[in-house]
Amino acid sequence: MASTLSDEFSSKGFRVPTAHAANWMIRFAGCFDGTAAAVVPRLGLHELHDHTLAETVLGIKWRDAEPAFVQLAGTAASFGIIKAPSGFEFAADLGEVRTEGMLASSVEA
Repeated sequence: MASTLSDEFSSKGFRVPTAHAANWMIRFAGCFDGTAAAVVPRLGLHELHDHTLAETVLGIKWRDAEPAFVQLAGTAASFGIIKAPSGFEFAADLGEVRTEGMLASSVEA
């Protein structure tokens, strides 16, 4: 994710950390930091998920992950959730997005 975000946003003035931490470093940090400790049990796990039931029963159409988190990061920067460089503007085609009656213009930053 970080590499994709860096590719997309580094030219716009964002600094996206892309360094890798070895598992032993995360385990060590977990001795002092609760956030790192929460990750330790999942180190080295590779999960596969089957979304067939959700697609069949609920009719969900999944979006590709990479464009989705690029759009999420851009929107977060637009709303000031992520500090953006001056002059940053993000306009993404969100496609069919359900807002459940809430308009983006009604959300306060």
